[in-house]
Amino acid sequence: MANISGNETSNNSYLFPDYIQNSRQQGSEVQEKYILPLFLLVGTFANVSTLIIFCRGKQTRISVSIYVSAYCIGNLTTLFFLYGMHLLTTVSAFPELSNLNSSVCSILAFIHKVVQYSSVWFVVGMTIDRYIAVCHPSSALTMCTVFMAKVAVGIILIGLVVTSVHAMWVYDINHKTGICDMFAPESNLQIVHLKIWNILSAAAYVYLPLIILLILNTLLTCGLCFQHSSSSTSTQDNGSTEYTNAVVAISMLYFSLVLPITLYNIVMISSGIQMTADMYNTLVIFDHMQRINLVNVFFVCVLFSRSFRQEIHNIYRLIREKRKQTLEMNRLSNKALITNETTTTTVNEEDTLI
Repeated sequence: MANISGNETSNNSYLFPDYIQNSRQQGSEVQEKYILPLFLLVGTFANVSTLIIFCRGKQTRISVSIYVSAYCIGNLTTLFFLYGMHLLTTVSAFPELSNLNSSVCSILAFIHKVVQYSSVWFVVGMTIDRYIAVCHPSSALTMCTVFMAKVAVGIILIGLVVTSVHAMWVYDINHKTGICDMFAPESNLQIVHLKIWNILSAAAYVYLPLIILLILNTLLTCGLCFQHSSSSTSTQDNGSTEYTNAVVAISMLYFSLVLPITLYNIVMISSGIQMTADMYNTLVIFDHMQRINLVNVFFVCVLFSRSFRQEIHNIYRLIREKRKQTLEMNRLSNKALITNETTTTTVNEEDTLI
């Protein structure tokens, strides 16, 4: 089976940057050795901290926590499984796993697709949840529940598996370069098959979720504006209502950061223009913009949710109290030890006198 080069692969991408290693030019040495590790550290802190907060206390009783937790897990998986593996091969002598053989290439291509495109659908899920809570409060008691959120996350994952499974036979090792790449169709049937899957994948990965986010963000913004002047009360608790602002901010920011590189890739694919150095630099800038979505969830929640800030304060206070208790126990233990030593010394002195 024939393959195509990395440059040709970029023209057959699914309108999102492809994280299959070596399918695009690599960044500078400074970026690979310094910026990428910092990016991984910040992303790990932000997503792990957010995950901890949404998995404790009353946060576990609201539907938003399921979507945000899934979003954080998706971000962490992307950070470690894709960027972390790439960093490991950059600073060490380990080869790219996707380039080992055809089987590993196909399996990793499938996993990469599921991992890297899960986040956008988790954002869609949490946005739909908040849209129902704000614009259709009568349905919120049955639709905006933890159980329904878990069902939605499961449906998203199953849909991504079905949509991405074709990558297992679309990607293969290029026998000329030894790189995991998308194969070049040799017959008309393969060309039709590849075009159909490219169209379906582009719709599932990009067109549909971004269109949904655009519509829902508009409706949610209008709904929140009218909600303040409405006399009706929300059926959700205060914490869940407050997280609506954070979800809207996450959704809008995600859409804004992903849109430039999406439009750029649409233009590149539809026009078939050969990429120049300036165009590649523009692509790198847009790529860095959309990467911000992997690390910003914690900071967005801090800015837009009072309940989230209060939970951070509660965790800090709990840690401080435990530290005080530990110090107090150590002080009492040391005091008791000193008292016992003093008593023992006194008894010994009395025995000596006798």
